[in-house]
Amino acid sequence: MISDDGRGAPAPPGHGLTGMRERVDLLGGAFEAGPAGTGWRLSAELPRSGARP
Repeated sequence: MISDDGRGAPAPPGHGLTGMRERVDLLGGAFEAGPAGTGWRLSAELPRSGARP
């Protein structure tokens, strides 16, 4: 998880978030990105084995 306490912002297209979400989905993981309180949070969880569900 990556987070900061700066000013939150909407997730605009074209900054790599779509590609990151697609790759995490392909590996059977979970991905979240967006404003979190007064900052921004990105979280990616991947299975250890890389096995797909």
